[in-house]
Amino acid sequence: MAVGLYIHIPFCARKCAYCSFYSLPGGRQQRADYLRALGRHIALWGQRCSGETVDSIYFGGGTPSLLADDIPAVLDAVRRHFNVAAGCEISMECNPATIAPHQYNALRKAGVDRLSFGVQSTCDAQLVQLGRLHTVQQAKDSLLDARAAGFSDLSVDFMLGLPGQQVQAADDMAAFLHETRPTHISAYMLKLEPGTPLYAQKDALDLPDEDAVADLYLAAVQAFSQLGYDQYEISNFARPGRRCVHNMKYWQLEDYIGIGPAAHSLYRGRRCYYPSDLSAFLGGGLELLRHEGRSDLEEYCMLRLRLTDGLDVSAASRQLRSGRLPPDPDIDLAAVTGRAAPLAAAGLVLVQGSRVSLTPAGFLLSNAITAKLLFG
Repeated sequence: MAVGLYIHIPFCARKCAYCSFYSLPGGRQQRADYLRALGRHIALWGQRCSGETVDSIYFGGGTPSLLADDIPAVLDAVRRHFNVAAGCEISMECNPATIAPHQYNALRKAGVDRLSFGVQSTCDAQLVQLGRLHTVQQAKDSLLDARAAGFSDLSVDFMLGLPGQQVQAADDMAAFLHETRPTHISAYMLKLEPGTPLYAQKDALDLPDEDAVADLYLAAVQAFSQLGYDQYEISNFARPGRRCVHNMKYWQLEDYIGIGPAAHSLYRGRRCYYPSDLSAFLGGGLELLRHEGRSDLEEYCMLRLRLTDGLDVSAASRQLRSGRLPPDPDIDLAAVTGRAAPLAAAGLVLVQGSRVSLTPAGFLLSNAITAKLLFG
């Protein structure tokens, strides 16, 4: 089976007020040093994974669009050291404030065929509060410019549960989508992380309560559906045939290799990651990797239940019998569909033969439902 490749760009023009991910400003020399180190690590992984075919490449961050002019050279390095499949999905995250229209053609020529824009909100005041550098109009213009340059696979990120946000925000998002016509949507709940500016301000923020956020989520799911976007994961929606290939690898425990500080990998059933340390990455090799052990049955089930395709109990049992997953004495797969019955009656899950999946209402209670299904 082909592997995915995640390439981390750890630089941001400015850190957003909600962000707890590893990123830093990075001057010109530091960025040049990083690109050289990135090429070296790509070569090292290519040696370790000799003969592997790559069918998805994802540039994440940070803000990859800060280095948009350098992405073609990075892709050249990938092609030198990996067998890149014909039709490989090549995605890049973009901040509308850090990419210019003239850069799209070079990215397309290099093979990038999917752009993901961090829009986050359709309200300018909220964008300011979040520390974003773009306006709503800039986000619209970026999507339209990308489409004019020939990109047909475009994704947008929205955040739900923002300060002052009400259920009517679903209509505003729908209007934005109708005008810009992306093929994919990610709509994430705001989570205030310790150490971020928004967390420090949380007591003064006009945050919607849990019921209001739930109403907004369900309204957004319905609005997206009416526009032709099918929900395929708790927070992800796509037009038919436009699911993100790379992210599906995460949720289906398929092999992917992450390169860059704080990047994680799952390769041949075992997890590892780079420390969140740019200096170490610049000077080190694969000895930096920290190992976390094998994927297990609980992780397999939890990730499958994030998807609208759900958990197929029969398929999970086959994974156990084949030895691809270690057994878990605390999980009785044979009991899952029985435990799902009362949840189905409450409209929280669907049961179709040996397959159990959560409904949109169930996704709002996904942690509790998953625990109930797996552990009783």
